[in-house]
Amino acid sequence: MRGSTSHHPVHPTRTGVRFSNPREYHSRVNRRHIYRSWIQEPVMYSYTDGYWDIDGQPYYVHRGFRYRYSPVEMCQYQLVDGEDYSVVKDYGLKSCSESYDECAVERDVFNSEVGMDRFFCAEAVEGDLQNNTADYSPTPIEVDGGKLAKIAAYLEGKSFHDIFTDGYNGGVGECLIYRLRGNEHGCGYIVTVRDEYFPDIEGNICSASHIAAQVGCNVGDDRVNAGCILQKAVREGHCH
Repeated sequence: MRGSTSHHPVHPTRTGVRFSNPREYHSRVNRRHIYRSWIQEPVMYSYTDGYWDIDGQPYYVHRGFRYRYSPVEMCQYQLVDGEDYSVVKDYGLKSCSESYDECAVERDVFNSEVGMDRFFCAEAVEGDLQNNTADYSPTPIEVDGGKLAKIAAYLEGKSFHDIFTDGYNGGVGECLIYRLRGNEHGCGYIVTVRDEYFPDIEGNICSASHIAAQVGCNVGDDRVNAGCILQKAVREGHCH
């Protein structure tokens, strides 16, 4: 449930130092993954919440973003109020895993109190590395001008129902909509990308209104909701 306590500290197996200081890491992050003053690096939807070894480095994934979790490299995490982007607490410079653990535990308490994912943890960058929000991209897929044009051309003038029809009758690129029967949540349809469920590889997100609402797609009946979910996959660049 969103807003519930979910963080579970782990002991990373990787102990080598790759970045000698936070700035060395921050300066190598793609600027489109710096949101205002914080690093918000998205991951492919196939990465579920929890600890992961990504590109040979330890990260903790939460709500679609990856956060450094090295026990030997240094990080300065901040707890941020996503409503007004104010800093609730700064955890100082300490090992990434220790700093993230402290922040994540308090984040979950705050979110539990308000009943939503309002607060988040992220590494703060120095002023010269901050980024304009208009340049930020929440998708891990590099989308160039040609791909953006293809996505825009496909979506132009299409309703959620139109997108559902395409997804169900042959698919949109590498994305398909499948019919479900006897689903425990009462879902009629589910979206896949290259044979993996989207946006949750466990298949927990589907077209029933109370489920689709978790990703902002409680917009009509099962078909329209499925079209909304597929539209998200298209916009994020997964299909074309």
